[in-house]
Amino acid sequence: MKVMQPIQVSRRQVLSGLLVAPVISWTGCGGTGDSDAGPASGTFPSAADSVPGGAVPAAEPFTIPGQVKQVIVYYEYQGDVLETVQKNLHTVPTNVTATADRFAQGALCYEFYGSGSRVTVNGIKNFPRGDFAILFWVKSPDHRQMEALRIKGAEDGVVVVEINDAGELTVLWNGRVVAGTSAHERVQSLADGHWHHITVQRYGSSLQLFVDGSARGVFFAPRLLPENPTVLVGRGWSGEIDDVRLYNRAFPTRSIPQSVYCWTQVKPNTATGNLAAYYPFNGNARNDLGYGIQGIPSNVTPTSDRFNTSGAAYLFNGSDSYITLDQPLSSTAGDFAIAFWERSSATGPMTAISASSGGSAGTSLDVVFNQGAALQIYLNGLPFSALSVGMVGALTDDNWHFVFLQRSGTTLQMYVDGSLAAAAEDESIFFGQSSIMQFGRGSGASAAVANYWNGALDDVQIHESSLTPQEIVDLQGLQFRTRDGAGALSFQGKAWLLGGWNPANVPVTNSEVWSSADGVNWLLVTKAPWEGRHDAGYAVLNDKMWIVGGDKNSGAYQNDVWSSADGVNWVQVTDNVPWADRATQYVLAFNNRLWLMGGQQVFESSPAVVAYNDVYSSADGVSWRLETPSAAWSPRGIIMGNVVFQGRMWVIGGGQYDVRTFNNDVWSSPDGINWTQILDHAPWSPRQFHNITVFDNKMWVLAGGDAQSQGGLNDVWYSTDGKVWTELAAASWMPRHAASTFVLNNYLWFACGSNASPYNDVWKLGYAP
Repeated sequence: MKVMQPIQVSRRQVLSGLLVAPVISWTGCGGTGDSDAGPASGTFPSAADSVPGGAVPAAEPFTIPGQVKQVIVYYEYQGDVLETVQKNLHTVPTNVTATADRFAQGALCYEFYGSGSRVTVNGIKNFPRGDFAILFWVKSPDHRQMEALRIKGAEDGVVVVEINDAGELTVLWNGRVVAGTSAHERVQSLADGHWHHITVQRYGSSLQLFVDGSARGVFFAPRLLPENPTVLVGRGWSGEIDDVRLYNRAFPTRSIPQSVYCWTQVKPNTATGNLAAYYPFNGNARNDLGYGIQGIPSNVTPTSDRFNTSGAAYLFNGSDSYITLDQPLSSTAGDFAIAFWERSSATGPMTAISASSGGSAGTSLDVVFNQGAALQIYLNGLPFSALSVGMVGALTDDNWHFVFLQRSGTTLQMYVDGSLAAAAEDESIFFGQSSIMQFGRGSGASAAVANYWNGALDDVQIHESSLTPQEIVDLQGLQFRTRDGAGALSFQGKAWLLGGWNPANVPVTNSEVWSSADGVNWLLVTKAPWEGRHDAGYAVLNDKMWIVGGDKNSGAYQNDVWSSADGVNWVQVTDNVPWADRATQYVLAFNNRLWLMGGQQVFESSPAVVAYNDVYSSADGVSWRLETPSAAWSPRGIIMGNVVFQGRMWVIGGGQYDVRTFNNDVWSSPDGINWTQILDHAPWSPRQFHNITVFDNKMWVLAGGDAQSQGGLNDVWYSTDGKVWTELAAASWMPRHAASTFVLNNYLWFACGSNASPYNDVWKLGYAP
């Protein structure tokens, strides 16, 4: 007799047979009514859009390093106003251990081990029965049916939120499947070993699901939540669960992603647009702006700067070391500012900065240390007692100090280490037509200001206007100057910024190479031998950073390819490429090859725009193979960054420069020859100079310029498939285009760019608290 084998039915199969019809069909944009069909517009329509108010789910960063966070917190609202927070609930952990939470920075959550694991929560007052929202984080590599959350009433039902054996989100009400993400075939598995954010909420008669902030379904809510229930967190779960949050209201769709991701500014923008001269002392005394007013060094020695970068400051010997500017500054009776960094352990009187009178109507200026005070201003060789700071030696303690002197209106102000230290009224005229400015040497207007500096000086700046107190504080953090179009790469555990454009410089592009291990502190690694450029092609391949082509700002196309294994030493691989005479090209690394796509000729005199949609590849940067002369997507370029995702190359948006065109289509290819259009029109506006990248297993589109806002946008979108896009609202940074993005230390970093003028701020995107 043949033995009957048991039939195993997965939750996916059950779901396909029992799923309740959605309240709103996915085909609301013109489909057939089939609930499995994807939306034509690239976004999910959702009843959640009708949730009133603009509230974002509240949260409290009440984590303590080394301690396990509260497993569940209940937030009670009255309308849009948060009234009470219940966070000291009675919890009973069973067969769980403490482990690192989603931030991995010391705080802890619980890890569960399958059958027998759970955290039981009782005594939640005023438990919501009508509208509600439940938000939580999960992480598991286990492909089997697992409960994440169970709400169990005494008599009136059980609600279960689980991940099924296919890694899909499922909601059951009294044992019946009422909602699940398998209604959308493109949802990624939630059992992939990465953190995912889950939202289940009820608004009226609709039950709404969100995964990582993206709307994944709207279904019929069969009944109210149980009354005075017990909540079981992680009953049978295998993996981690973090931050379960319960609310007595639903939230608008647009606000849910803000519970998943948030921006943090780590470096402010610095006000450098009014610079007359800047001397970073990176191996020379030249004006870094590239034009005029150069420094002539005499007996100075390169030394380490405040970041301990070798050769990035100058050491003065106190007897005959100084730097003299080779031409006078413009005469001014108006606002100005002088900023510099100093370090010294000398105890005697000495002058750090001076300017001679420049004529009978002018006033000499000396910034003097240890002459009766820690720091004092001398005018025409005499002490200006109102601008005197501290006791002798207080600022020559062998530490770096930031000194800032400015005139604002009729007031002279002196700041030390970002704080206002002294101020006085004065209407003197500084910087006459023959005024000579010196660093490390007094003006000689009197014996008191005839001395030399003994110590280090760095980053001397001269501004043609005054700055606000906040701008002065921000200026202390200046490392790299403002720029757009800088290449951005993650390489050898560091972030790298390569080149960039600033119209205040001569030339307008540079060849600086900056690196950072944390995105906050940056080091100038070198000024590379390649010609300054921006908006070039940048990639990492075979343990090297690559720069492929460039721009035409020097007057000629940059038809070269460079590589470096350390960021310091750069090798020109070739200056003879078959795709020559183009700019704005799109470059990436894929399948052990460099790929160059599209681009165009720019600044040409002929009226016709020559733009490309060809595709080349190379294994070594020298020999290039034409994969196709005409890809399926229209000729374009001006795409910042690149995307390789799910084993395919992606072309996302872009356009043409001289005669502006803008696109918001999405394409992908496994081989560079055969291209599939994923989306004709994404929900974000057609754009160019936007950033695209991959972070947290998603594709991202950030900023750029469109037909209405060519100077800059500040919207942010992400997608797991290129077809369905979710907007992360409320970006805090200013609108811009041609920014730089990189991924480092589990954050997405966003820096520089421009809108009317360039920026140098730095932001990071990570999980929301």
